[in-house]
Amino acid sequence: MSASCYEGISNRWSDEVRKSRDYKVIRNDNCYKAGFYDSFIFESEYQDIRDYIEKIKVQYEGIPFEHCFQGDTLSTPAGMCYRIQSVEKIPQREKEQCRIKEHYLSDLTLVFGIGKKTAEVLHGKGCRSIRDLLRIRQFREEAAWCLKIIEESDPENVNLMLSKRHRSSHPYALLSSDLFTDRDTIFLDIETLGLFSRPIILFGIAIEREGSLLIEQYLLREIAEEPASISAVLEFLYEKPVLVTYNGKSFDIPYIKERASFYGFNLDISLPHYDMLHVARSRYKNELNNCRLSTIEREVLGIFREHDIPGVLVPELYEEFLNSGNSGLLIPLIEHNRQDLISLALLFHYIKKETYEGR
Repeated sequence: MSASCYEGISNRWSDEVRKSRDYKVIRNDNCYKAGFYDSFIFESEYQDIRDYIEKIKVQYEGIPFEHCFQGDTLSTPAGMCYRIQSVEKIPQREKEQCRIKEHYLSDLTLVFGIGKKTAEVLHGKGCRSIRDLLRIRQFREEAAWCLKIIEESDPENVNLMLSKRHRSSHPYALLSSDLFTDRDTIFLDIETLGLFSRPIILFGIAIEREGSLLIEQYLLREIAEEPASISAVLEFLYEKPVLVTYNGKSFDIPYIKERASFYGFNLDISLPHYDMLHVARSRYKNELNNCRLSTIEREVLGIFREHDIPGVLVPELYEEFLNSGNSGLLIPLIEHNRQDLISLALLFHYIKKETYEGR
């Protein structure tokens, strides 16, 4: 596409953002009215955020874009895009293949024909491991197959075995991520101008290395930079990493594929993908009011954000930036996306730790 074509796309999306909102401001914080809307924000929260944004606008008025962020301009096959890099220390944890095998071997329900009740009966008869089932003719063949898969520890075969007996949200499915010893673990999160078919304005990637998260964020200075940012992100995915997201199977990855297809990119890639939303729902659905990442990080991880920007406000905040040229307006978006990546990584390891410890 030509530069003029990209400019036309940018102008069209600016008009779309101005025309409509994807959320409702609930006056007087009436929680009963909130139930009528899919996306909403309470009036008090909205006012606090708007006050914070106004302060930012004053603070960064007239300051050049490059002075607001510690980033650089990256050249890709699809053009130039802006990259912001940072590092965040996180607790280091070694992969524990031996402990994974112990957990899998103790799960008799991995053997076809054995449900929870049958497993309890077998436990009562002294069968504590899949190995013990080899002496029972009824389960010998299936147990031998499971035992072979577990001992070989090929992650793709292990996941195939798990998928036959457990949902993808089962904690044991999450443990299989430790079997990918030759791949990077990548955490991914995007910020968009709304629901599907609208541009992605911020791509967040975090790579886990030696107790740190190496964070790269690709921020659109204008809509015309979307294809270049997509190109940069695809370079990570072409390496076939272990992918971790929060609702990424239903949102982030299909969204990226759609936008990539719009610009003619090929994203026919099959990746080991751990969606922490499904795992969190399975683990905390009876303990928490909802399983939004912000709720999980506050109630489970003990992380409290200050002046956080809800995703529903991203489109109008970005539109304000395009209209005013005030780059400070993008700082809350960068911080929101960055914290999402950090919380995602911490949750990923927290639930695995709980599973190893039998909680």
